[in-house]
Amino acid sequence: MVFVVFIILVIINFMVITKGAGRIAEVGARFVLDGMPGKQMAIDADLNAGLIGEDEAKRRRTEVT
Repeated sequence: MVFVVFIILVIINFMVITKGAGRIAEVGARFVLDGMPGKQMAIDADLNAGLIGEDEAKRRRTEVT
C-alpha cells in the first residue's frame, strides 16, 4: 500500500517538474525573442554612426540570430 502511494507521488512530482521546466523554457525563449529587435537596431545604429564596418555588422547579426 505504501509503495503504491509512493509511486503515485513520484508520478505527480515528475509531471509537475516537467511542466515547470517547459514553462521556464518558454519564458526564456520569449525573452530572447523580445530582445532581438533591440540588438539588431543597436547594430544598425553602430553601422550608421561609422563605429563598425560592414563585416563587423554581419558578424554581429549572425551572433544575434
